[in-house]
Amino acid sequence: MNVSIQNLNVSYQQTKVLHDINFDAKPGEIISIIGPNGCGKSTLLKAMCRLIPFDSGQVSINEKSIKQYKQKELATVLAHLPQSAYTPEGLDVFHLVSYGRHPHQGLFNQFTNQDKKIVEEALNQTGLLEFKHKLVSSLSGGQRQRAWIAMILAQQTQIITLDEPTSALDIGHQHEVMQMIQTLADHGKTVIMVVHDLNCAVRFSHKILALKQGKQIGFGPTNKIMNQKLISDLFDVNCDFVQHNHAPIIVAS
Repeated sequence: MNVSIQNLNVSYQQTKVLHDINFDAKPGEIISIIGPNGCGKSTLLKAMCRLIPFDSGQVSINEKSIKQYKQKELATVLAHLPQSAYTPEGLDVFHLVSYGRHPHQGLFNQFTNQDKKIVEEALNQTGLLEFKHKLVSSLSGGQRQRAWIAMILAQQTQIITLDEPTSALDIGHQHEVMQMIQTLADHGKTVIMVVHDLNCAVRFSHKILALKQGKQIGFGPTNKIMNQKLISDLFDVNCDFVQHNHAPIIVAS
């Protein structure tokens, strides 16, 4: 599914947070939103998902405004994983992932054999099938993040938004989660995510959206937009790009 953001403006309590944001995302693309803390990255995701209102502009999915979607209908096409997802006490992995089926269920929220099959397939895809009866609270950070991604897989949406999906993970689990995200895109999902690790953004993203102080200062293919000037403009730091295999590594200098 195609996503289009046109002239998006968002305010919090009469303070403008985002100014005229414009970008698009197509099936199979990973779009990474980068920028310094407080620049409006998470706000942009929330506005896109209709979690907060926007002042003006347009957010469209396949040329249909998200304002025209009913809440349950929107949840069948777009899934959002926040930065700090709350897990109820005593919840096991299977039941967490099964929440992803709620938008597809009928009036009485009956959990069918088909729902169970989809949940178990999501667990299998994320390598968590053997942990399905374990409490989410007992999992490692990387396993817990995979459980939330499994819930999104079970939701079976074509658009996925992720707010810092590798936050607080060690380098091994970061790589594991990013490879999983790449697999989602390889299967035709549209992925839009906030990323702080610039090297992850460079390696896994098809396009980069750069924000600073709520303003868009760049958008385009990763290999064209990511350069020393952009990093300096965003973070006021000098850096070098060291070529490694098929992707450069950004090193502060």
